[in-house]
Amino acid sequence: MSVNHGISNSGFSVFHYKLKDAPTCQTQIFVRAGSAHEDDDSWGVAHFLEHLCFQGTPTKDKHQMSREMSLAGNANAYTNNFVTSYYIETLKEDIETGFSLIKEAVFDSCFPEKEFEKEKNVIIEEWRMYDNYPSEYFHDKVMTNSFGEKDMHAIIGTEDSIRQMNPEKLHRFRNKWYGKNNMSIVFVGDLEFEEAMEIANKHLPEYSSSEESFSCLNEFLPKQEKFLFETDRFEQSAYGVITKWPSSKENHQNNLIGNFFSFCLSNYMYEYIRDDLGLCYGVSSSKIKHLDNSYNLISMLTRNDYLEKAEKELEKLFQKIKEEGFPKQIFEISKKKILFSQMKTLADVGSICYAIIAGCFTDKDGSWFLEKGQSTLDPGWVKKSAEMLTEDALKKFANEQLNDFTKFSMFSKK
Repeated sequence: MSVNHGISNSGFSVFHYKLKDAPTCQTQIFVRAGSAHEDDDSWGVAHFLEHLCFQGTPTKDKHQMSREMSLAGNANAYTNNFVTSYYIETLKEDIETGFSLIKEAVFDSCFPEKEFEKEKNVIIEEWRMYDNYPSEYFHDKVMTNSFGEKDMHAIIGTEDSIRQMNPEKLHRFRNKWYGKNNMSIVFVGDLEFEEAMEIANKHLPEYSSSEESFSCLNEFLPKQEKFLFETDRFEQSAYGVITKWPSSKENHQNNLIGNFFSFCLSNYMYEYIRDDLGLCYGVSSSKIKHLDNSYNLISMLTRNDYLEKAEKELEKLFQKIKEEGFPKQIFEISKKKILFSQMKTLADVGSICYAIIAGCFTDKDGSWFLEKGQSTLDPGWVKKSAEMLTEDALKKFANEQLNDFTKFSMFSKK
């Protein structure tokens, strides 16, 4: 199967992927705008707007919207630094109803005044939840030091920016970024391309272009080899490294070997730093992708008095990997896990939707993904590519990554 692409009668870009015999369908309306596109006085507005889109339209209050969506399927939305996406997963016979409801939320929401302040309080509580996690705090610090506050400030905003949010800021952001030139529709499931286009043509409104269109993330250019920041908010400290992967446009397998390297390094760090030395509770890995830039952050939380020792032990581990590569069992386990992960993705309508969205961000118009990149959705290609991954190739990749990375430490003063 391949990804189909068309333009609706009202001018929206529509992507479709038929997943034969899938028990459900998913449709997403995604906007090429997230927190990185916010004005300095409106941090958190992309996420706030996502919340308010479900709070009512001129003809439906939030309870009616919620009940109709629940009757059709499972609806939700997410915001990241570069994308806002609204989606619903339904049975095949309900996909048109589901799409019409998501369309109403995105295009017809009116930000009722009585709901605005209530939702503001909800988002402040959500902010407090994240703000109390040392791992979230560390991640935000790493991102802002790497890419700058403009592109990588906290998606939810700050407590002050949330409190100062008003309907005018939401309308300004929506007018600036929500337009047919900056939005796309995705359908995935056991339905034909013609069915998807018929639904899109029937329900998508005549809608103007946005004031702004797609913009790019700043290049990651570390100013120093190591960043250290202190905090008195938590009793835990943290350590992490961030690396940049080579271009996936130059070689389809770069993304796969990048993921493979992350699996291996996370597993090896966990075995050595956590299991053998007892210096941390766990190891996490997160990926950032925007256009043709891919970055990976691998981090761990540890005790204050363990931080210096953990750093030294990791330096020793990295040197060992560069000289010897990864242990054979770590290599085989990670290879199996990444194949399992990729195959699981290709059997899930939501994961395929997300993969299409991510693939379309390799360049501005998605043309590279449609022409070449969508081979990553082919189970045969994924399996063959995984089988081609060798210990020597991974060792070479590890040497490139571990010779060019930036270290981050968060030291707790508590």
